[in-house]
Amino acid sequence: MSRRITVVLALVLVLGVVIAASQIPAAITFSGSPDNVAIARAAVTWALLNVAIGAILIWKRPGLRYPWFMFSAGLIMAALEWLSFRGDTPGDLYFEVATLPALLAQLFPTGRTVTGRWGWLTYAGAAGYLGLTIGFNLGGASTAPAVVTSLAAVLWVVGLLATLPLVALRFHRSAGVERAQLKWFLFAVAAAVVIWFGSAAVASGSGGWALALGLSFPMVGIVISLLRYRLYDIDRVISRAASYVVVTGLLVMTYLGVVFLATSVLGQKSSLAVAAATLAAAAIFRPVLRRVQTVVDHRFNRARYDATGTVTGFARALDRQVELATIESCLMVAVRQTVSPASLSLWLRSDS
Repeated sequence: MSRRITVVLALVLVLGVVIAASQIPAAITFSGSPDNVAIARAAVTWALLNVAIGAILIWKRPGLRYPWFMFSAGLIMAALEWLSFRGDTPGDLYFEVATLPALLAQLFPTGRTVTGRWGWLTYAGAAGYLGLTIGFNLGGASTAPAVVTSLAAVLWVVGLLATLPLVALRFHRSAGVERAQLKWFLFAVAAAVVIWFGSAAVASGSGGWALALGLSFPMVGIVISLLRYRLYDIDRVISRAASYVVVTGLLVMTYLGVVFLATSVLGQKSSLAVAAATLAAAAIFRPVLRRVQTVVDHRFNRARYDATGTVTGFARALDRQVELATIESCLMVAVRQTVSPASLSLWLRSDS
């Protein structure tokens, strides 16, 4: 790019971040029902994250398309926030918070709709969103024809409900880099959902900031996937997360079961019950973790599972073989299957 285009691009990106950040004071001072406060804070956070991360990705990876969608969607959300906070009764922004992330999820990571006969669903959702936005948020419900708003509502619902099927279809068709990018994004979304619902169940008063925190996780997944930083570590991350979630659940059930058995059935004191439960959970932790890790790796981290099986098979072959040529052949096969080097040679030092 020329120097003039670079300067203009930098000014546009900085201006977008400033516009999105300017809504933070209004969100902090926003008053209303707890649900409306939570949605308002989430909308501000989501807009700022999209604009800021989109600007960073546009600057570092100018050839990517998806950061422009993030940057534009964040600015749209910031503009709607400004219109909402500017009124006497700020809106709750449920409509925007539900729609824009769903549309962007349907376009990730290529920035294009799903190819084939199902791609129109994304366009339907976008058209319905724009129609409802113009009819209700900008012009008012009384100025929008009933037929137009009804058709826009149908298109919006169809496009919104199509998010999960379209993401699943894109994941099914993906391979290589695109599949790893989708894994990072979906894992981050799952973590955000768990944090959101978990914090809402524990402390409902902090729901606004919990929702805002949860929205930051998909942004981290997008940055990792688009910048391709440790992209192929996602299988290991998913494997470890799934393993520890399952093991934690099993240990909690074991602990509660032992406590209940000791206190209710055997009639032991609570301190003895807690001690017995703690010892039982500690005793089964390592065996259960190894077993669960093997099962989870077989499903989510197949490369590690296959490599472990190859190394185990080579170790068994060493117990049965004594000829140097056979051991050398087994070693070469094991290295090729586990490491996949571009070239491989074996040097043995002679004692003579």
